[in-house]
Amino acid sequence: MPTVIDLGAVTHTTLVEKIQVAASGNGPDIDIGGYKHAAFYLDVLAAASDAADKLDVAIEAKHIGTARYTTIASFTQVAGTAGACGERVLLAAGDVLPDSLIRAKFTVTDGGGTHTFTFAVYAVLKR
Repeated sequence: MPTVIDLGAVTHTTLVEKIQVAASGNGPDIDIGGYKHAAFYLDVLAAASDAADKLDVAIEAKHIGTARYTTIASFTQVAGTAGACGERVLLAAGDVLPDSLIRAKFTVTDGGGTHTFTFAVYAVLKR
């Protein structure tokens, strides 16, 4: 279950808890009703062993009651090298839709070698 810390006008939300993946997937839907601005954080804790291995992380939104997701922000692609570890910040001010759900979607591309990535995704939302 995602962690949500409500600070009134600002909320810190975990979109993807620390996870190790070797395949594509997505985090759970998070209801962000009323928040209009966001900063998203991707924290890469461990990267694959081959630079040809890739991790793509995008933030998707959908209006409540629909089944269609729209990409509202994307992080720069992460290559499978030790130097790829660290935190990345992505600002999406004004791009988050009111009364919508958001989630993190991740895609792992196997370029050979050990293609696992360990990461977490967070959001700081503002009204």
